[in-house]
Parts: sequence; structure tokens; C-alpha cells
Amino acid sequence: MLTFASSASPQRALNHLTCLRLLFLHNNQIRDLDDTMHELRRMQQLQTATFFLNPISHEPGYRLHVIHSLPSVQFLDRKAFIFCAVRSEASREEEHLPDL
Repeated sequence: MLTFASSASPQRALNHLTCLRLLFLHNNQIRDLDDTMHELRRMQQLQTATFFLNPISHEPGYRLHVIHSLPSVQFLDRKAFIFCAVRSEASREEEHLPDL
């Protein structure tokens, strides 16, 4: 488990933690979603991650971006998600299909 407190750029300290399973980064000032996901991409065993109360959590498509970037994550921001529903939602968004 790893936590940070009020750090705008914890990412540079994370890229070597490839076996991490829990990552709690909520309530920080993380602002760049793409950079953050790029740094975390090697965490293939990550199961739980929190980013709520960060500027990145307010970006459009935030949840889908995290889920696609970190496919092993089962709990994001204290909420479980179902892969079928997420994958289906992502497909509709990518193909610009209307909801049924």
C-alpha cells in the first residue's frame, strides 16, 4: 500500500513500484491524468486505486481513462466496477453510438 499527502507530483516516485496492489492518492493536487496513467502503466498487479479529490478526477472520461490504462484495477475511488458494463460504455463512446 502506498499513500501520499498533498503532493502535486507523486508520479515520479511510483514508476518502479510494479508489484503494488493498493494505491491511495486521493486528496492531493494531481493535475495531469495522462502523465499519471503513463507513470502507473507498469503496475500490472494494481487492484485498488483512489484518485478522488484530485483535479484529475473531474476531467471528462476520467473513470474510463483510468480503467483502460490500469486494466487490473477492480476498485476505483472506493467503487467496484463491472468489466462488461465499462467495456460496453467505452465501445459506445469510441464509436459515438447513442445509448439504447
